[in-house]
Amino acid sequence: MIATDEVDKKRELKRFALSVPVLKDCMNFGRLFNVAAKRASK
Repeated sequence: MIATDEVDKKRELKRFALSVPVLKDCMNFGRLFNVAAKRASK
């Protein structure tokens, strides 16, 4: 029961994030920044 609740929460969060372009852009930027940081540290 708890596990399914967690999945539902994550699904709702993802749906909300996708419905907000600005938030989606922030998430994409964060992902790109993490990739760039990993490459720079090598």
